[in-house]
Amino acid sequence: MRKLFLTVAAGLFFALQVFAQDRTVTGKVTDERERGPIGGVSVLVSGTSIGTTTAADGTFSIRVPNGTKNLVFSSVNFVSQVVNIAGVNLVNVRLTSQEGAMNEVVVVGYGTQRKRAVTGAIGKIDAAPIADLVTPSIDRQLAGRTAGIQVTTPTGLVNVAPRIRIRGVNSINGARGPLIVLDGIPVVDGGFSSVANTNALADINPADVESVEVLKDGSATAIYGSRASNGVLLITTKKGRSGRSNVNYSAVFGFSNPYNRFDMLNAEEFVTVANEKFAAAGVAPQAFLNSERTNTDWQDFVFRRNAKSQIHNLSVDGGNDRTNYFFSINYTDQEGMVITNELKRYALRANISHKVNNWLTISNNITLSRTQDNDQNNGGNALSGAVAASLRALPNVRIYDPALPQFSGFNILADGSALGRDANLRPIENNYSNIGFALTQNRFNSTKHRILNNFGVDIKPWSFLTVTSKIGVDYQNGVDFQSLDPRHGDGRGSSGFIFNQSLSNFRWVWQNYANFSKTFGSHSINATVGNELQNETFNAFNASGQGIADLFFLQQNIISGSLQTQLSGGSYSEGPGFVSYFARAGYDYQNKYFIQGSLRRDGLSRFAADQRFGLFPGASVGWRISEENFWKNGKLGNVINEFKIRGSWARVGNDQIAGGLFPFLSQYANAQYGGQSGIAISVVGNSGLTWETNEKLNVGADISFFKN
Repeated sequence: MRKLFLTVAAGLFFALQVFAQDRTVTGKVTDERERGPIGGVSVLVSGTSIGTTTAADGTFSIRVPNGTKNLVFSSVNFVSQVVNIAGVNLVNVRLTSQEGAMNEVVVVGYGTQRKRAVTGAIGKIDAAPIADLVTPSIDRQLAGRTAGIQVTTPTGLVNVAPRIRIRGVNSINGARGPLIVLDGIPVVDGGFSSVANTNALADINPADVESVEVLKDGSATAIYGSRASNGVLLITTKKGRSGRSNVNYSAVFGFSNPYNRFDMLNAEEFVTVANEKFAAAGVAPQAFLNSERTNTDWQDFVFRRNAKSQIHNLSVDGGNDRTNYFFSINYTDQEGMVITNELKRYALRANISHKVNNWLTISNNITLSRTQDNDQNNGGNALSGAVAASLRALPNVRIYDPALPQFSGFNILADGSALGRDANLRPIENNYSNIGFALTQNRFNSTKHRILNNFGVDIKPWSFLTVTSKIGVDYQNGVDFQSLDPRHGDGRGSSGFIFNQSLSNFRWVWQNYANFSKTFGSHSINATVGNELQNETFNAFNASGQGIADLFFLQQNIISGSLQTQLSGGSYSEGPGFVSYFARAGYDYQNKYFIQGSLRRDGLSRFAADQRFGLFPGASVGWRISEENFWKNGKLGNVINEFKIRGSWARVGNDQIAGGLFPFLSQYANAQYGGQSGIAISVVGNSGLTWETNEKLNVGADISFFKN
């Protein structure tokens, strides 16, 4: 019994000693800007799983081991904060909202800058509102969100690449769209299919995007040199933050309809007008209503009513003082307004950053996506162009005729040449097709897989210097499939047509640069210097044929031996190679007077040796008048609390000019002569060709009213 007592006493003594080594820390968390309490904030002992959350009034109480130095405060939409609690038991914390923080810092080429120090024209777009919209890609929703950017969609197809213009048209006959940079690495944009409308930026889930910076004027874009004349879009994806893990799920459902349809004649009106035309020509009436008094609205068939869309996003993010992570899964299914048009996307993203020690950080951002696009003939002819045919087809004839099983029950002339005429006395002219048959029997499909990977190493030997090395990979692989039914429409003239294609594009980018930032009293200096290498390889091979043996072979893929005439083809290109050296330096005095200059030297293998390199300089100045005492003490200072004027000049270029990959070379291609295969000149080279350059002058002002 005595031994049992001693054992229990020793245990209690040990527990009391352990308890005595703990202490309780209390406090309150408020919003730095709104001054109100923040509930649900995660409070963690740094480097452990010990934690709690704040109450609705922002208060918290946490028992921490003796010797604890730091607490980590984190919450969704707020910047995480590490607070030293050595020797204190009461801690009051003010968290800064993400919106406020991002308004203070903007992403620029190869780094970031304080907004107050920016002397170029840069617009920042918060991507959060866009993520809640039914949209397949973030680029389609940029219009109207910052000044100077125009976005138009050329058609109503669900995944067509939009036309983006920053401050108007900046080229005569070259590319006119901006350079797209994802997490610091330039990526491929535009379409990637021969049979369907596709958009490379639709492979990036809008819900994964944190922000978009729009570089508009010459000084802001000059750091990108020969690719900057049309502006630059800098897309930054989400990263994890220290604190507790967050699991988020969102679902967006939507419906779409044509905003405005063409007002067409109904069947009776058409018969009346058509016969008036015949009478005026001295011809007996030819147009009549059938016994069913058919009145077909072909637009009702071509266009969906309430085209459905659904977008599902699941993400997990979090981290600690060493490792941050963001993972997401996306599924998108969006129907277009034309019945065969549809987009399906499956996407995974993983952004991970790990601080190895005080001077070394490694990170990797990767996106894996699979995108399926279903399309149709979008030509302007009446043969099988979806919208054109719906406007030209006659309203007094039927879409279907069950008595014609040889045409899958569609109303078509017996020889398959045109839409059935029903009670009309003459055939439909100009081979007008039954668009219902063409849309349901023909296929225009594209399937694309994409890998976007960005691996980076940051070395910080001193607090004022960061050396970065990044390797980016953009790999796209696509498969196109097109089949045209031989019975009617596009495929009738070739007795059926089938086309299969495999495309592959691989781009790598290697960047090495250093960022220096140092403050000496009232003086601040920042500088960036580095180089960039890029190369690209594209290859494609295809098979096609006509004279299909049976309709069975039109379903999924070209089948050997199923075609009367079978052809093959392909292409390969490597380059152009790209090498760049760039530098930027900035100085500000008392956060009032700013000057910045940049210089980039680009070399591109598209041009002849003596035209291959070009220099692209830029310079800008700024003055924060609102920091002057005369402004602060004046009446205007109570109304306009931020007023900065700025001006800039730069020379930038456009390397995407007409002429192919190597326009300085005269090129040859295969050709036929007298029934014999041979070669002939296909491109006449121009050794004097080089970049298209623009000089840009910009004067602007940044004004903020009633901020406090």
